[in-house]
Amino acid sequence: MARAATNPLLVEAFNAQLEETQGQIERIDQLVELTGLKLKRMKCVVMEGLVEESKELLEEIEKGAVLDAGLIGATQKVEHYEIASYGT
Repeated sequence: MARAATNPLLVEAFNAQLEETQGQIERIDQLVELTGLKLKRMKCVVMEGLVEESKELLEEIEKGAVLDAGLIGATQKVEHYEIASYGT
């Protein structure tokens, strides 16, 4: 999404979010290794749907402010789903 965004602040925010996510994955992997847990990675159909929706935005809308707004909305959906998932 950072590559598709045109607003420099939005690009910076997407890059920061990517770094944070990568850090979370690394910490989880380290924890799993330290504890010796055997985890199975599972696909999330909801997240796959949100990713697909984002891809459609990228295909249908030209770069610019309108696409930036769509990317913000798509990112908010992902974040809201992530937060809602903490309770399950």
